[in-house]
Amino acid sequence: MVVFLRCIFTFYLFLGGSLFGGTTGKITGQVIDSESNRHLTGANIIIDDTFMGVSSDQDGNYVLINLLPGSYTLRVTIVGYSPLSIQGVTVLIDQITFFNLAIIPEPILMNEHVVVPQ
Repeated sequence: MVVFLRCIFTFYLFLGGSLFGGTTGKITGQVIDSESNRHLTGANIIIDDTFMGVSSDQDGNYVLINLLPGSYTLRVTIVGYSPLSIQGVTVLIDQITFFNLAIIPEPILMNEHVVVPQ
């Protein structure tokens, strides 16, 4: 009986990890300004047709985790920049897909308001 339990323990110790391996992957990268190469904080990175998304941190880094294998479309938005959509970002099982995003500044135009004292 003890020998049988040792065999089972050894089996799970060496082969169990491969039997119960990961089933998801992740996308990670950095969001930068395409003109100044500055890191952009607070950019929203969203996967189209899902409810998944993240915001970039203070260094412009982002990580999307627990993604099923397949091809995705990333959409990047931030105030003051034109939206960016990238198709065909591929995720593989137990792999990290590195994808840096450079977005183009787009000034926000407003109507002029003149204030005069009375």
